Amino acid sequence: MSRLTVGSIEGLVENSNVVSVPTGHSLNVADAGALQIGGSGVGLVFISRTTIGTAVSSVTVSDCFSSTYDNYRIVSNVGPTSGNEWIHVKIGTATTGYYTALTGGLGYNITYGANVIAYGYQNQSSGQYLLGGSYTTTMGAVLEVQSPFLATQTKIQALLTNSYTPRLAGLFLDDTDSHTSITLESAGGTITGGTIDVYGYIT
Repeated sequence: MSRLTVGSIEGLVENSNVVSVPTGHSLNVADAGALQIGGSGVGLVFISRTTIGTAVSSVTVSDCFSSTYDNYRIVSNVGPTSGNEWIHVKIGTATTGYYTALTGGLGYNITYGANVIAYGYQNQSSGQYLLGGSYTTTMGAVLEVQSPFLATQTKIQALLTNSYTPRLAGLFLDDTDSHTSITLESAGGTITGGTIDVYGYIT
């Protein structure tokens, strides 16, 4: 993380997270998307934005997880796919050990008899780590990502919607590797357009 260095202002207080400017003075900063001025030191810090290209099979956000933050929020707006395709998520380079569950969308009853309408996948290999379906429409998803860089299981909770199916999803990756990237990919076709924004949680 970049560090802000300031000159001598009488009464100024500085530490690694917060710069407090005394009454009667002001601080003007340009291009400081991750700067926090004042406050309690708890919140979200913008890390990066990735723009999805045209007719790509996947998009990787590299170097977005690090020792700076333990937990992350990812806000993705995925463009339409070339067909009725599912969107998968991949953590780092891991291709096995994914456990996921995905609720049904509109048009499904919450229960059928004693059974919950949902999709579940255990210990899946590459290509089976399910996030949700974009079909031929755009899909929005907010992912809460826990501990991807730490030597422990990575966990994701996601809320995702398209024009047909609002869904809830949960995923964990059963390994203890340290991961620095995340990839969204179309199950069998291509994706066109959209953005992926990554934020880190200050704690």
